[in-house]
Amino acid sequence: MYGIVYVHHTRSSYTTVYDRGFSTWVTNAETIYISMPYYNDFSILLAKKIKMLLDLPNKKIRFGFKSQTRICSLFSSTYCDRKKANNQVIYQYNCQYCRNSYIGQTSRNVEQRKHEHQNAFKGTGTSKIADHCIENEHQNDWHYKRLATESNDIKRVIKESLLIDIIEETADRIIYSQKSYELNIFG
Repeated sequence: MYGIVYVHHTRSSYTTVYDRGFSTWVTNAETIYISMPYYNDFSILLAKKIKMLLDLPNKKIRFGFKSQTRICSLFSSTYCDRKKANNQVIYQYNCQYCRNSYIGQTSRNVEQRKHEHQNAFKGTGTSKIADHCIENEHQNDWHYKRLATESNDIKRVIKESLLIDIIEETADRIIYSQKSYELNIFG
C-alpha cells in the first residue's frame, strides 16, 4: 500500500494530499475538496463515511468524482478494417482437423509473426500452434482471421484476453492460446 504524500505549495495557501488515486486540496478557507474515482453507489457511500470519519466542525468537505476507463473505450476499432495495415493486430488461426483455435496478438506485421509460427515446425523457436499440430498430428490452415486492431500495447493484450473468452463461449471453439490477463467481468 502506498503512503500519503503531502505537497505544500508556498505561493498558494493550499496543500495537496495524494493517496492511491485520490487527491485532496486542503485550503485555509472553510472548505476541503476531495477528488476520487466514481464507482456508482460505492463512491457515494465512501464519501459519506469519509465525511463522518473526518468530522471537522470548522470545515466543509466537498467531493468531486471523476470517471474511470470503461471497457467500451477499449473497443474503438474492434472489428477489422480492410484498409488498415497488418500491424498491431489480434489474429486467429483455426486447426483444420478439430475445433481448436489459436488467438494471438502482435505489434509487428502479422505475416512476419505467421512465419515465426511456421518456423517452429522446423525447430526454430516455439509456437503453441506448432505444439498443438505436432502433438495431435493435425495441420493448421495458415489463413488467419484478423479480429481487432489496436495501437496501444496494453489495450491490445486486454482485447486479446477478452476475445479469447468471447470466442470460447460463442463460437464453440477450444482456444489453446495462453491468456496474458485473467479477466473477471461482472455486472
